[in-house]
Amino acid sequence: MPQWAALPALTRFTLSSPKIGRWFTGYDRTQPRHRRVRPGTFGLLAHTDPMVPALGHDTTPRPTTTYQPNPSHWGDLDWYDRTTGGPIEVTTSTPHDPDFNTHLEQGRVRIQTLGDVLAAHRTRPEHKSLAPDGTPTNGETQGLLQRRPVKSAPVLTDLIGKEGNDLEERSTGIIDDPDDYRTEYGNRGDRWSQLVLPFLDALGAEEVMRRTGRSRSAVYEVLGGRTKGTGVPSAKYREVAIEEAANRLRGTGLPVPRHPYGVLYLARTLLADAVKLCDWCHQPLPKGTRRDARYHAECRRAAQRADGR
Repeated sequence: MPQWAALPALTRFTLSSPKIGRWFTGYDRTQPRHRRVRPGTFGLLAHTDPMVPALGHDTTPRPTTTYQPNPSHWGDLDWYDRTTGGPIEVTTSTPHDPDFNTHLEQGRVRIQTLGDVLAAHRTRPEHKSLAPDGTPTNGETQGLLQRRPVKSAPVLTDLIGKEGNDLEERSTGIIDDPDDYRTEYGNRGDRWSQLVLPFLDALGAEEVMRRTGRSRSAVYEVLGGRTKGTGVPSAKYREVAIEEAANRLRGTGLPVPRHPYGVLYLARTLLADAVKLCDWCHQPLPKGTRRDARYHAECRRAAQRADGR
């Protein structure tokens, strides 16, 4: 590595909002008015090493300092935590340095160097491709990479704005709230009725009651399409549907996608050949029965009597 690789990897930013200005409250308290940080000026961000714990800190500090274009003076900068505005100490020492443990015990925060950034590129996974054997890539993958197939459908599509998503600001920590960098417009399909409800239907009311711990009337309301549930109950119904879909995929030897709605979408095709059972007696319903039918005629009356209706 060249000599400059030992320099800290810093990112310049512009003090362009009151939020960024608050990063320097600790610095401004120690300076006369004419030396305080002003709007429109520059600052520097350091990037903490995720592999080295920040001892003595409740949360990982986010170091920032005033702008200094000369790298030879970077060792003399005063650093502040962007979260609290309080002063912090930083270090670029590595575990091979004799003073490394001492620096950590003193509460110093290890920040990445230019050498760290360069070394990370060598082991960076290529998320857009697959390894030669078809598995996800990692830092050790070698050989000719394969195309990574992508499967989707309207019901799986999230609609977001065409903004650039402020990638640079997010990577430096200037923006960390999704509401600040992304506009969401929902999705193109009703995932509850198209993906979740079919698996609850296939399980039947009694099994859904057993797995969710919900009452008979609550389950009937959901299966009848009169309510989707809210909050925790809704999440529980969805969890049961995903579990059932994953089990069906495993039973046929199909891969189980990582995305929960992808599991439901892929397994939904298996429901076309499933035999629909009566929710009351669990015997097969006649072929040609309407999709929303849940009982034999006599079983419906028994279920209504049991439910007090």
